[in-house]
This record gives sequence, C-alpha cells and structure tokens, in this order.
Amino acid sequence: MTRRVPHKLAATVVLGMVGCARPASPPPSILLVTIDTLRADHVGCYGARDAETPHLDRLAAEGVRFDEARSQVPLTLPSHATILTGRFPP
Repeated sequence: MTRRVPHKLAATVVLGMVGCARPASPPPSILLVTIDTLRADHVGCYGARDAETPHLDRLAAEGVRFDEARSQVPLTLPSHATILTGRFPP
C-alpha cells in the first residue's frame, strides 16, 4: 500500500532542505560610507584633481562607486534611518 504525502508537506520539506544548503560563494562584504555635507567634486574619485582623499579613492577603485544617489529626506538622521531600515520617513 503506497502512502501519499500532501503537497504542502512535501514543499515544506524541500524548501527546508534548500534552506540548509551551503551557499556556493560567501556573501559579499558591504561597507556603507555616508558623509554629511561633502560635495562630490571635492573627492578625487569624482574628479577633483587637488583632493586629498586617497582612502576614499582607493575604496572607490576597488569596490563599487555610484555616480548618483537619492535621498528620501534632506536631513542626516532620518535619511540614515531610511537607508538602514528601508522604510520611508513618517
């Protein structure tokens, strides 16, 4: 006599097994750099020729540098809260 497994139970077991699998590669390392009141044209990696920002320039060269950014609110504290939580400011 064969026994039938409900579809929901089978899907749960399969998903549970997939969740236990080891990832093929380690997750990326993320460094979020936020600076209040710094113009991009005063940083070397954004084109300033006389800028003294070697550490930021190296991070930009070895990582990912964004040319544009948007903010949900023009104030530092609520803007950081939005970045870190993914929620809109009230």
